[in-house]
Amino acid sequence: MKNEFSEYFKSIGMKEPVLLRIETIMKYFSQLLPDEEVMDVFVSEYLEADGTRKYERLRLMGKKKGLVAIDFISRDAFSIADQDDPITSVKIEARNYDFEKATTMSRLYIRKFFEYATDSEYNASMENCDQLMRIYEKYIHPNIKKLHAE
Repeated sequence: MKNEFSEYFKSIGMKEPVLLRIETIMKYFSQLLPDEEVMDVFVSEYLEADGTRKYERLRLMGKKKGLVAIDFISRDAFSIADQDDPITSVKIEARNYDFEKATTMSRLYIRKFFEYATDSEYNASMENCDQLMRIYEKYIHPNIKKLHAE
């Protein structure tokens, strides 16, 4: 695993057992997408009422395809899609976040919608909001479909 990925995972509170699980999923990525390399990562997560982080989905982005591991800590359930599928619209909700630097009170939610009535959600809290904005700028915003006036 790249050092930058390890540092990111540790920055959002992940410990050794979860990091080992992610390494296993990265191996699966290589097996399922042999022509791809993991270029970026993101973990959708949120804070429970008691302050505990709940990790939802692990996203591994390659140059052309990406893999989403759903409930990745406890099961092997994956979705694979093209990275450049056209996005028809994006919903963004921010709380205590200025889109530049996260605080412990920051929360960010992004939901993207595709042409065929499917969607994809991203949740982030605290410092993970900065990573989600980086993912938005690099992968989501460039793929928002240009709507042409008739």
